[in-house]
Amino acid sequence: MKNIRSIVTHPGKSHRDEFLACCLVMAACNKEIRIERREPSILDLEDPEVFVIDIGGFYQPEIGNFDHHQRGREEEPICSITLLMKEIGMNLEIAREVFPWLEFSEVLDVKGPISTAKEFDIPRESFFKTLSPIEAQILHLFSQREIIWPSYCSDLEGPTDSLLTLMLEIGKGLLEYYYEIQQRLELLEETTNFINIDGMEVVEVNIPGDKKPSLGVEIYLKEVAPNVQVVISEDDRGEGMSLFRRVPAVSHADIDFSRVEGREDILFAHKGGFICKTRSKEAPVFEIITEALR
Repeated sequence: MKNIRSIVTHPGKSHRDEFLACCLVMAACNKEIRIERREPSILDLEDPEVFVIDIGGFYQPEIGNFDHHQRGREEEPICSITLLMKEIGMNLEIAREVFPWLEFSEVLDVKGPISTAKEFDIPRESFFKTLSPIEAQILHLFSQREIIWPSYCSDLEGPTDSLLTLMLEIGKGLLEYYYEIQQRLELLEETTNFINIDGMEVVEVNIPGDKKPSLGVEIYLKEVAPNVQVVISEDDRGEGMSLFRRVPAVSHADIDFSRVEGREDILFAHKGGFICKTRSKEAPVFEIITEALR
């Protein structure tokens, strides 16, 4: 990403939108960046080394302006997070799958809480009960700052603020997870096997247990095989295999892994019936699935 000297975003109450957008900018640059929470000047809007985020009335990425409030009410909901993800090269379709909260955040920022609750079928009186106290406190801390100074220039310009370090780490975590999922989707394309057992679609994920075999599987299946009902993979916590029942578009009412509890080759079978784990990788997983169907 181009050299960025500072970020300007709006004062007053802070929101997830501009906060995470700032985090992503710092992560893309791999450094803390001075943030000023104030109205932008003409000089700010014309300076490509100053990123003006969620304020200013312009979307001009070539000179660092990333506002979305000038868009029409009927246009697709996008927010500053979306604009910055696009700027740093992220595929927005993949990002919305990787981060289930992204689409919700876009609608929330554009349409407000009442319309968002209606669109996502959340009872109006329950909407604010879903909000995280951790997020609320971090945003509160952010809203109290007029300027957030990088630690490396604190002796020259002002007091350092650990909030900026936290924001950099949040941004890095988002980017790392996105690219990890992107790489995993490519690997899954190469390594999965699809099998039919008594009319039920099953997938084998051929990724070692110590490499997080379940990572990205749901996103992958949603796109290429939404009706898969059982996922077989190496156990990420043991020496055997994991058999997991999904809840796909067409479910198989009879699959219940609690039925295989008591078998010598079963290490664990959940009472809820949605997962079981074998003692070894040599366990007859297809036989176990067939028994769970009876």
